[in-house]
Amino acid sequence: MQQAEQQAHAHPAMETEEEPEPLWMLWLACRRQWRLAAAAMVVSLLGWQVHLAIAPPLFQSSASIHVLAEEPDYWRKTADAGSAPGLDERLASQMELIRSGETLRRMIKDARLLTQADFVQELAEERPSALVEWMRAALGRTTQHDPVADALSIIETRLTVKRLGDSSVLSVGYLARSPETAAAMTERLVQAYFSARRSAQAETARRATAWLSGKVDELRRQALAEDATVEAFRRQNGLLAIEGRLIGDQRLTQMTEQLVLAQAELGQAEARSRKLDSIVASGDMNAAVAQSLQSPVIADLRQLYLEASRRRAELEAKFGSDHQQVRRLKGETEEYRRQMFEELSRVADAYRSEADMGRSRVEALKADIRQAGMEKSDLDVVQVTLRDLERRADNARRLYLDHFARLEDARQQESLPEISASIISPPTLPTQPSSPRKLLSLFAALSLGLGLGLAAAVLRDFSDRTMRRPDQLRRTSGAPVLGLIPMIERSAAFHPDFTGFPLSRPDAIRMTDPVDRLAFDNPRSRMTDVMRRALAHHPPAKEDQTARVIGVISCGAGEGKTTIAANLAGLNAVKGRLTLLVDADRVNPAASRRLAGHVLDAVTKQSPSPTSFLPIMRHPSAPLSLLAHPGPVINGKDRDRGADLDLDIEIDRAKSEFDLIVIDLPPFAAGHVAEEAARQADIILLVVEWGRITEAMLSEALRGAPSVAAKITGAMFNKVNYDRLTLYMDSAATSAGSTADSGYFSS
Repeated sequence: MQQAEQQAHAHPAMETEEEPEPLWMLWLACRRQWRLAAAAMVVSLLGWQVHLAIAPPLFQSSASIHVLAEEPDYWRKTADAGSAPGLDERLASQMELIRSGETLRRMIKDARLLTQADFVQELAEERPSALVEWMRAALGRTTQHDPVADALSIIETRLTVKRLGDSSVLSVGYLARSPETAAAMTERLVQAYFSARRSAQAETARRATAWLSGKVDELRRQALAEDATVEAFRRQNGLLAIEGRLIGDQRLTQMTEQLVLAQAELGQAEARSRKLDSIVASGDMNAAVAQSLQSPVIADLRQLYLEASRRRAELEAKFGSDHQQVRRLKGETEEYRRQMFEELSRVADAYRSEADMGRSRVEALKADIRQAGMEKSDLDVVQVTLRDLERRADNARRLYLDHFARLEDARQQESLPEISASIISPPTLPTQPSSPRKLLSLFAALSLGLGLGLAAAVLRDFSDRTMRRPDQLRRTSGAPVLGLIPMIERSAAFHPDFTGFPLSRPDAIRMTDPVDRLAFDNPRSRMTDVMRRALAHHPPAKEDQTARVIGVISCGAGEGKTTIAANLAGLNAVKGRLTLLVDADRVNPAASRRLAGHVLDAVTKQSPSPTSFLPIMRHPSAPLSLLAHPGPVINGKDRDRGADLDLDIEIDRAKSEFDLIVIDLPPFAAGHVAEEAARQADIILLVVEWGRITEAMLSEALRGAPSVAAKITGAMFNKVNYDRLTLYMDSAATSAGSTADSGYFSS
């Protein structure tokens, strides 16, 4: 028994509580619904093909315009440097000018587009069809067609204006159904743009000229009035000026310069006088040499003095100092020396006199400067007023000259406007259509189809709330999942044991359906393995009972509970144990019809409305018996209650004869009938069809039958598509589940 319990819980992957990662769930959802995504891709490709088939080819011609400089500013509005329009703002304004309705109307009018056959034809093709017009008329939304408005609409749709990179070049392009029309329309657009700029600039210059003319006259009168005010103020206050400077200021400047020169001369005279006084006082002939060079008298006396001294020295050397001629020459040298110093004294007196005169002149100039300064301080207040009047006059004069220059510029622009733009690339004739773009539209179609397909696939998958994972079944039922039974296809094979059955034995069970005897035919199948686990997963029989009673139930009909019950009973019988299969489903007795249909036909012929169970029928070669129900009960609570009593009696009677009793219970959908039939069951096995029953349905069924839910000790998935099972499991659960439920066993 302990080994059986361990075997019953040998699949931890099927009872995992962990949910897959969100990205993994998204990937699995896309894999599960790949057909829907592929269908969306195919539809998008078909739409792309239809688009290429019905979309007319369009050719684009383009021209490049270089915006050279700013527009002339005649008003010169004062603004901060940061608020001045930059290159981006100027280019944006030029792009809007090209797209403006005024420019396009000018082009329509100047080029006479409404009379051009090719343009009129394209305009007619772009108009709504007759069916659309009829529908609008039926809805009361009739509109009057304006040819100019229609032309503007089609031009605005096909016109493209863009900036080339970060440069100041604009690219103007136009789409048309023929290359010639595209090039011609682009040329017309460029000409209309330049015409609009010339007109706008000429109009701006005209308005500026009219305004500046009046402003210049006003400023001229104002400048003249300010100049007259300055001159009148000067005359009134005696502020005469020469070359723009007041006479008093000029006189004070001159006296200051003279004072500086007089002080310099006084310093030189005093220096010479002091030097000569020191020479005369010292009596040094050598110190008088420099001064002798400046006075010719002193120079001559010095020359005579030197000559007499030389002759004296020669004679004294020959004849001695007592010679008469030597004494005479000595007297001459002394005389020459005396005369030289007397001359130096006279020169010193002259220098002292010159210094005194310079000193007197300096004092006089200082007195004059002080007097002029006192006079100038009295005129400072008047000069402040004068300077203010002069500044006002200068400002008025500058404003007048500035506005006069702007007036001349405006008159020149009015007569001959200069456009600050040029064509650097004329319109070209396109050779290949620009629309539809096959690769771009293919990429868009594939992207749209893939996006819509994935969205639809994910939406469809996440809206599918049916149970497909073992952990969902375990969480909802509250019982362990015993296994996953694959979808079994019925074949035409027939068991050899049944070929020799004598047809005269009406009490023999005939298992003609291969699905019901799969436990006999294929003991290594997944279904047989799950049945072994189900037989091992049950509590031991009570002491007062001789047989175990196992019920098999499902939410609704068609989930395969009858097949599970038949194989469960058959597998137990193969082991040599006495087994009884009870068909307690009075609503749909499928087990009775499939295993004892020949007996039911005979009973129905004898009694059209049988009410009790038939006698127990046995398998001819295995210890398997069947307690068949004659047919569905349709009316009457008494009959239902009587059938319940018959079932209880039959099961109580069979407990002493059989080792195992398997009851094919009515589904939960039968209501109280299922609860009444499940009273005799010790344990109940829940069968859920994979991918059909939702968690909400199973939860509601269990809440509606609490007595049945309390006896459920195991659950299993039936009709599992193993090829798609891995798409609903995470990688760990898929790997573990594949190891547990496949490999040695096969379906």
